[in-house]
Amino acid sequence: MKEQKQHPVRMLTLTGGLLIGIYLLIQYGDVTSTALPHLFYIPITYTAFFGTWYSSALTAVMSSLLLLISQNSSWLSYLWGFLPISLWTSLLTYCSRREAQRHRTQLAEVSQLQQASISALVDLTEKRNKDVMGEHLGRLGHYAHLLCSHLGLDNELQEHIVETIALHDIGKVAVPDSILKKPAGLDPKEWQIMKTHPIQGAEILDSIMTKASTASRNTYNYLKTARNIILYHHERYDGSGYPYGLAADAIPICARVAAICDVYDSLRSPRPYKKPFSHEKAVQIIRQGKGTHFDPTLVEAFEELTHEFAAVWNQYGEN
Repeated sequence: MKEQKQHPVRMLTLTGGLLIGIYLLIQYGDVTSTALPHLFYIPITYTAFFGTWYSSALTAVMSSLLLLISQNSSWLSYLWGFLPISLWTSLLTYCSRREAQRHRTQLAEVSQLQQASISALVDLTEKRNKDVMGEHLGRLGHYAHLLCSHLGLDNELQEHIVETIALHDIGKVAVPDSILKKPAGLDPKEWQIMKTHPIQGAEILDSIMTKASTASRNTYNYLKTARNIILYHHERYDGSGYPYGLAADAIPICARVAAICDVYDSLRSPRPYKKPFSHEKAVQIIRQGKGTHFDPTLVEAFEELTHEFAAVWNQYGEN
């Protein structure tokens, strides 16, 4: 978050307007209150806060001169009142800006560390199941970018989905190799163990998020998106998925996007228990899952992007 300063021309215009307005009020107003000269503290403190110490000091000098013209009194007596306030306000503003910058720097460092931790988790997932993952994790980001852009999702959400979708199966680090790399179908007991990986993955993210209380809003949303993808990407639109049986819009949009991207790429990829499907067959299977496995709106978007999905596979796919 960058430090906000007013545009110099805008600040100069507003300051000039305040000085002239206060001068006219004192000079021609139907009032005799001795408190009116203190109105000059408004432009003085304004320029100290939004400008620089010397712009505030200059405003103090100009305020004193205007009082000299309007009241024919010693301008130095007013200057000795205005100038200390100008300099003191400028000093406080400078200190507060320095402190705010320090906190912003610390937050940026924490955010970078947390996102580096997420990247390390992605690497761990890939190394843990390298034979299956291959370039799968990288392709998911390309697919997600296509879908999110077509759907017109919020830019920040799009970025977070694209960057964290590769974490979807991080929970599989807790699944035994005998199940994860089994070259045949899983028996019911093994399948129940496999179905725990979304919860296992979410618990990993929870451990990160509990230590991210000082993180920026962007970083918190980044981690939240990652967690939602991990926990809910195996939910189905009709409520028949796992781990919680959520349905329709109860499933976060990031997880609904991840579901289509993951299934398409898994269908196209060779696995220990299956041969790869063609692009046409993969598209057909996803179409058949419209309204049951997948969000109908996302399937319609996917159908308009099938050529782009195929292009991603052709460029980054496994030979």
